[in-house]
Order: sequence, then structure tokens, then C-alpha cells
Amino acid sequence: MHILFTSSWFPNKKSPQNGDFVQRHAKAVALNHSVTFIHVECLEGIQQKEIVTTKEGNYTELIAYIPNSKIRPFNFIHKFRQYNILAKQVAPYDLIHTNIISFHTLWVYYRYLFHQEQYVITEHWTRYSERDVPISYLECKLFALFAKAAKYIFPVSSDLKNGMISLGLNSNFAIVPNVVDTELFSLKNKGENKSIQFLHVSSLENEHKNIVGMLNVIVRLIQKYPFEFLIIGAEKQYVRDFITQNQLSERVKLIQNVPNQQIATYMKQADCFVLFSNYENQPCVISEAFSTGLPVIATNVGGIAEFFPNNFGILVEKGNENQLYAAMEKVINGHTFEAASTIRNYAQATFSYEQISKSLSHYYHQICGK
Repeated sequence: MHILFTSSWFPNKKSPQNGDFVQRHAKAVALNHSVTFIHVECLEGIQQKEIVTTKEGNYTELIAYIPNSKIRPFNFIHKFRQYNILAKQVAPYDLIHTNIISFHTLWVYYRYLFHQEQYVITEHWTRYSERDVPISYLECKLFALFAKAAKYIFPVSSDLKNGMISLGLNSNFAIVPNVVDTELFSLKNKGENKSIQFLHVSSLENEHKNIVGMLNVIVRLIQKYPFEFLIIGAEKQYVRDFITQNQLSERVKLIQNVPNQQIATYMKQADCFVLFSNYENQPCVISEAFSTGLPVIATNVGGIAEFFPNNFGILVEKGNENQLYAAMEKVINGHTFEAASTIRNYAQATFSYEQISKSLSHYYHQICGK
């Protein structure tokens, strides 16, 4: 089958990491189907349309960059028109697989109404479960229309599904988690560190990831125990200031955004991954850590517990610094988790490209009768 992918979020010149998890879903599908991903982005500083085409086996990517207008409705109209041009260019296709419901989904709904094209939706956004972004009455009504017309919605967690239903978005639901490159995030072959090494990888947005809360715990632990803490993420001055003011630079290393290949290497060297978020959905970084056999300390928010088998790590309450302290102290004192190979085997069976492709293919065949 030929599957046409679209998404509200997608890696592009403005935001190279934006929605990279969506791109991985599409590449997983390409193991068993022909996949074309089309995306349109408004870009400052260009005078005419630019098309960037990438092809990799069964996977083809077409990104159209169009001149940005200061008048937002013009951008929407131009994007809408360009999506139609790209769709005509890559037709015929059997099914549209769109990602992250937004006003962008209006184009997909248009194709359903006026071209009788069937579609499915994968949803990743925490806004439904944690309400991190307010949802207006108009959005609720419009998104409910999009959901009702979809053949299936694939939330990446049951928590997200329940959040969508609570807002009146009803459809056929099936949980399909985020995909992990289990070959890249392979089993760690770790030698002995001189001291315990913790790792954190995120955007470092404090309101979301509660970086200050995590650092508060590190300040307390350092007074009693020797360990290292690596933080990988975007450049954030408040993090550097906290490290300097609390004299943490000997133990806490801040590393700016690095490619996935390097993140995999750091995970293979670490003893435990830490995520102290205020809200999440089904974080890729936890699945990636599991894929390397790395145990995880995380807050019990969103859909995390759904993909967190017993003794693969420790779950703590949101914002509870004392619980995070106790969990990290257990790791420092040699708490025994499941074997790294057991943790990795679970990740391979749940998040691998092959497993996600198999899951989505089942529904594609059911819908298209092929």
C-alpha cells in the first residue's frame, strides 16, 4: 500500500528536532509499505517556493518551504494550496496518516469530504491529558469533527486517549506507542564508572521538565554521596546559573543538544536515567533508555506508568523532591533492578521499528481491505 503521511510537527530548517518522533513512525511504516511524507512550512527570508526531496528505500519525503507572510490567514491559505499540489504530485495513495490534531488537520478533513479519502490520526500532544495548552471551545468542536471522521486514532498512551475522550473526541482508538531505533539504542556494555552516573535528556523547559526541582535534589545528595550527573539539552542560562551558584560544576555536566547517536552513547555509559517532569505523555527518552537496558527514575504522570514494567526503575510523585532523593539514593546504594537484557528485550518487543510497523499495518489492512 501507499500511505501518505502529514503532520503538524515535522523536522525542518527552522526546527530540526520538531516532531522527529513522527518521522520515525513514518519510517517504521516504510518497512512494509510505500510511504510519502509531505509537509509545508512557512519560512522567513525566501522569495519563492523551495521543495526539498529526500528518498530512502520505500520512504520519500517532500518538504515545501514557502515565503512567510505577516498576515497569518494568508499563510494558512498558501499552505492549504501547497498541500493540494503535493498530494496531486504523489497520488495515487491508499490512505492518509496524519499526526497531531490541529488546524492543519483541516486539510486532511477537506480531502475526506471532497475527495472521499480515508484517514487515520496519530496523537502525541500532552494538551489533552495535562491541559498544558488551553483548548478553546472552537478547537474542541472542530477537533471532534476531525476525530469522528477518522477511521482510527492512535494515541501513544491510554492516558492520552482518555484525555481526548473527556473533551468529546470520539473515534475508534488503538494505542500505538512511539518508536525507538533499537539498533542505535543498543544494549549497553558498560564498564565500571568511578562513581554512579545519572543522565537526563530533555528540552530543559523548567515548567515542563521541572529542572530546578531535580537540581534541588542533586544539591542535597552531593553533600552525602559521590556521583556524576549529566544533563543534555538546549542551552538554558538559568540552568548554568543554578550550577554555578550552587557550586555543582565538578559533579554536574551540562551538554548542549547532541545528535541521537551521541545520546545513545551517553545512555550506554550511564547507570540510571532521570526524568522529573510535571507532565508527559509517552516520552521517547524513557523508551530509548530501556532499549539500552538502562533503568529509569521518572514521575508517575501521563502515560509513563503504562510502559514501565515492575523493577525497570522507580516512579515518584510529581514534584516530590523527597521521593526523588530517596529513589536516587537507592541507585547510589546499589539497588538491583531487572537485568539490562530483560529491560532491552521489553523495549524491542514494544517500541522497535518492526513492532510499530506491524501494529500500524494491521489497521491499514483492516481499513483498506488490502
